[in-house]
Amino acid sequence: MRSEKDIRQVLEAIRRNLNSVDIVFSCLGVNVVDQSLSPPAVRYYTYTVHNTKPRWVEFDSNQDDGAIIDIQAQKTLVYRPDLSAKDEYRERAVLETAYGYPVLSVIDIPFSEGT
Repeated sequence: MRSEKDIRQVLEAIRRNLNSVDIVFSCLGVNVVDQSLSPPAVRYYTYTVHNTKPRWVEFDSNQDDGAIIDIQAQKTLVYRPDLSAKDEYRERAVLETAYGYPVLSVIDIPFSEGT
């Protein structure tokens, strides 16, 4: 899963399935870790529905790459239910800046290429 088309198909499938079981969400994404670089870098592909029509956004790597790389290496789901109470990865402000609204809950599910 390296091409934008592959990622869009995965995000669309996730979106459809979340909607089919009435799970409300503001955004979802796939974070692809490029281990061929030194240090590794992350590409963030995000589908957002907050305050606008759905839109696809691709973020370049940023200061949060370490968290995604660590989570992928752990090979275990990492759930942050309330970033306002506990922000272990110091991501709350970065996410709010990136999306333009507060992001309070995040789930990362590692897979072979990222989370």
